[in-house]
Amino acid sequence: MKQQRWLKQTERITTWIIILCSIVLGVLILAQFALQFAFVREWITGVDRLEGLPFNPK
Repeated sequence: MKQQRWLKQTERITTWIIILCSIVLGVLILAQFALQFAFVREWITGVDRLEGLPFNPK
């Protein structure tokens, strides 16, 4: 009985961990995609202004 309860609880925790990892991965992919656009990169980071040569994707 105790083992079944433990297995249900670990299954629920595992499901939440998978969901959270998927969300984090999705946000990471969106952030990396957004940083490819100059206006987003200028809005989010101030590093391009401090560089010697600006980043110009071709």
